Amino acid sequence: MVQMNPNTSLKARVFRKPDLQILFCIVLFHIHFFAFDQIALGQTTERFTSPGNFTFTVPNYSGSDLKPGDEVLVDLEVIIVGAGGGGGKGNGAGGGGGGQVRTITIEALEGAVLTGSIGEGGTGRSGPNGAGANGQPTIFNGISSSGGIGGSGGNAGGGGNSGSGTSRGNGNRNGSRYAGGGGGGASGNGNNGTTSFPPPSARGGNGGAGINGYGGGGGGAANGGAGSNNVVGQGVDGGSNGSTGNASGASNGGGGGGGRLSGGNGGNGVVEINISFRILPVQYLYFEANFNSAERIGKLDWATAKEWENSHFEIERAQNGIDQWKKIGEVRAVGYSDQPEKYSFKDDKIPLSGGSLFYRIKQIDLNAKSTNLSEVVGLYVPSVRQTNGNWRVYPNPATVDNINIDHLNAESHNGKPITFRLVGNSINTPYKTVEDIESLNTELRESISTIRKGFLVIEIQWNNTVEILKVIFE
Repeated sequence: MVQMNPNTSLKARVFRKPDLQILFCIVLFHIHFFAFDQIALGQTTERFTSPGNFTFTVPNYSGSDLKPGDEVLVDLEVIIVGAGGGGGKGNGAGGGGGGQVRTITIEALEGAVLTGSIGEGGTGRSGPNGAGANGQPTIFNGISSSGGIGGSGGNAGGGGNSGSGTSRGNGNRNGSRYAGGGGGGASGNGNNGTTSFPPPSARGGNGGAGINGYGGGGGGAANGGAGSNNVVGQGVDGGSNGSTGNASGASNGGGGGGGRLSGGNGGNGVVEINISFRILPVQYLYFEANFNSAERIGKLDWATAKEWENSHFEIERAQNGIDQWKKIGEVRAVGYSDQPEKYSFKDDKIPLSGGSLFYRIKQIDLNAKSTNLSEVVGLYVPSVRQTNGNWRVYPNPATVDNINIDHLNAESHNGKPITFRLVGNSINTPYKTVEDIESLNTELRESISTIRKGFLVIEIQWNNTVEILKVIFE
């Protein structure tokens, strides 16, 4: 660990999250990194349907519309579909449930490698009467979509629940008539089978609806026929008297239909990746953090190479970790520029306890849409040393212009008044009462405006406690 001198100005940077075991380094740095608003370039789609593991490499954009210095970010809209459950076997067997359908968005860099696994559809029942097998989950980049449950077999079997949790339809029996329930779909429950429509026939239950062609439930069989599989994602009717006894396989994570002789296989899972590229025109030249120990101020400086529809920057800070961020200020942006623009911000609310402080910038466009965050920079700040109590005066020695008083836990101020007085070589004030810490510092500077050098005692009464602060003026 590099040793830091608390009496010097520091410049520091922390690394991206994968490298956070290195909390910070004292370096002077220039960050050439991504921007915030965007200009769309084009789109493409990749689809994975074969069961088992696969690898996806984010493609590079090489269109002729790129200019020197342009940064490209890749947006991935990913549809993850679990495999469908197999249909049951038997008179009035139930259809399999459709796989779960999830849509996620990922902001990636060109060349990034992501992995996944396509779930295999549950096999339809082909042996003795009984249920079809469950579909397997499909996984992409650690996000999983559950497989559908196989439909029940036997006489008047129920359908299988979908991977999304939607319910199956129930089977029905009336004398020699049998009707299986439809399997649940990704966006709708399976329907019950019926033996009263039209008399004396029976009708298997419809499979539940899917989502955009994915994850529909399989239909239930009726009177020994076979229910239709859900191929396009919309729940379909079950078979009726006279239908074939075998159900064929489904696709797109749909559930297999129920059948008298065999159930249909559930459809394999799917990962569909819609890829879009965008130019990031708010490009940063650098982002620096400096700590001025004399004034106890953190100064942030950054510059943009160009800007487009840029409203302002929000400055966020975290202390001793990057899990909890707090907005501490704003800086208005130029808006539109093809020339370098410089910005700065002073953090004059440095915590008295010191420690590692981390900063990042959030750019906001003219439509008030927050886009990408900047990288993180960090500083190590020494604590304001004092042996007892919770109030601190700094710097010490001080001048009339730079003296500050703060509380170790300023956020705990509960609105109770703060009373103080000053005693020194050339000053002895009556007690004054203020409402908050900011007013305390304002009144303090006005009261000591005539002091040049010497020793001063500050007595503070707040929240049923009294503390004495001693400060030297140079």
